[in-house]
Amino acid sequence: GRRDSALIALMVVGGFRRDEVTHINMTDVDLVTGRVVVTTGKGSKQRVVYVVNALPRLTAWVSIRGNDAGPLFCPVSKSGVIHVGRSVTSQAIYNALTTRANDAGIESFSPHDLRRTYAGNALTAGVDIATVARQMGHASVTTTARYDRRNETTLETASRLVTLPA
Repeated sequence: GRRDSALIALMVVGGFRRDEVTHINMTDVDLVTGRVVVTTGKGSKQRVVYVVNALPRLTAWVSIRGNDAGPLFCPVSKSGVIHVGRSVTSQAIYNALTTRANDAGIESFSPHDLRRTYAGNALTAGVDIATVARQMGHASVTTTARYDRRNETTLETASRLVTLPA
């Protein structure tokens, strides 16, 4: 459960793609600052992502996994054996996340929804779209804008922020 909790936290707070998560190694993560280096982003682009709010769950996972070199997320057998040195597959992440969604009663779910959640939460929190695009590894803010699914309430709130000069 701690691995999946850390996985969910990382994806919601950092906006990672499933495949990127499979390639994160222990040496790519700073458990003090929350800095994660993505070395295998889309288009072979490297980027730095900060996941400060995921640190409690990440450190809880690492306390069980151990600090040994290798992939951050390892397979865990049904008997609880952690296979340090092996990376989870993208399909294993898909399976784990859809199982957790089903357990939570979420009927319609895709692991990519966590990436969309990151984008929406960041934009709602006031993070500018260029920063969100950079965090997500998008070459263009136009791509990031497609992730923006905020409702009309957000538009109303935004209109109240722009005032006329006195």
